[in-house]
Amino acid sequence: MKQKLAILLALVGLGMSQPLALIQASESSDLASSTGNNRQDESPSKEKGSRQNPIPLGEALDYEKKSRDGSKSQLSFTILESWRGQKAENQLQQLAPSYQPNRQPLDDDQELLLLHLKLAYKSGDENHEEFTNAGIINPFFDLSGSGIPNEYVADLPDELAFDMLSLYPGNEHDGYLVAIVPKDTPLIFSYSKDGLSDRVFFQVEKGQDTTIPTKEVQAETPEQAQWGTKEKPVPFTETKPINYVVPYEVSDGGYGILAISHRITVLNAWRGDQAKQKAMDLLSPDDYQQMADDMKSDQEFLVLHMESSLAPTLEDKLFESSPSKSHLSLVDSQGQDQVFKGFYQFKKARDQYESRYMLGGGNVKGYVILPAPKEEKLLLKVKNEFANKEIYFEIESKKP
Repeated sequence: MKQKLAILLALVGLGMSQPLALIQASESSDLASSTGNNRQDESPSKEKGSRQNPIPLGEALDYEKKSRDGSKSQLSFTILESWRGQKAENQLQQLAPSYQPNRQPLDDDQELLLLHLKLAYKSGDENHEEFTNAGIINPFFDLSGSGIPNEYVADLPDELAFDMLSLYPGNEHDGYLVAIVPKDTPLIFSYSKDGLSDRVFFQVEKGQDTTIPTKEVQAETPEQAQWGTKEKPVPFTETKPINYVVPYEVSDGGYGILAISHRITVLNAWRGDQAKQKAMDLLSPDDYQQMADDMKSDQEFLVLHMESSLAPTLEDKLFESSPSKSHLSLVDSQGQDQVFKGFYQFKKARDQYESRYMLGGGNVKGYVILPAPKEEKLLLKVKNEFANKEIYFEIESKKP
């Protein structure tokens, strides 16, 4: 989100008022039609390194990176080898027999993915350093565009680690990245050349089929268009499309405009004792206790199960799929906002809803845990800066 705001500020600085006007005019009929019946198979890009044509295993990506100080670095990144499941476990044991991974036991639908990566710093300013970096921002996506949450095997031995090592011109480094991923799910790897919007996609298995499944999304209905105000909130368990456009940086230094249809649903909600037990099951013990200790006597746990999805797009852009706590608040019967701060660690990253990443066509589900005033009828307010809107959702069924 910070990068998106930076791009907007850059546009303002350049005097480009038209894109900002478009962003604020997000609910126009033209935009609704362009995002509503969007199909992902309309003339997709076949350029090597795109989602439709990811770089094969073992093939290098040679690229130039321009730094803010004006220096240019010639770099080359390669996924050399990969292993999944038991083969990954065996390879780790072979590489470091005494290594004991620091992680929870895998669920039945999870497995390890081990990647052998290499970054070569071919040439550049002799005083300018570059860093190996592959796994800080969610690099794995399934073929639909849904981001796989960061669940890494921590503390690899120094001789095996890939990330966050510095290189100078003429040097290279190879190392390993170990991730916990859904079992038997085809994946692609997203590598950031220079910022979130400048990404290249790689296969993670030799000869894998990376065909993007087609997906058709219906346009917002007249009834849905009326939902979302404080007076007429989105009904509990119903979906609200939020249509807007965003600028993004392109390779020639200019900006493009991308139409987005971001859909949000409150799938379920729990309060009181049920929510307390749910929070205990979802949060790490220390974080659950910290949240409980921070609550006031007139507050209780509220747990929301939420879903975000993006309509298919023809661009390989990365978007934050779900709001963070700074964009969520509860509104009580007097119209007062209950704003939240802080971050609580979930036992499993895939259970978290906030700040999850998707590509066009993807979706994520997860939980939000909030302190809520007791015995208050509440609405959930979601702020969307690009749509310049505040969307209100019911978080309980209406009583007959």
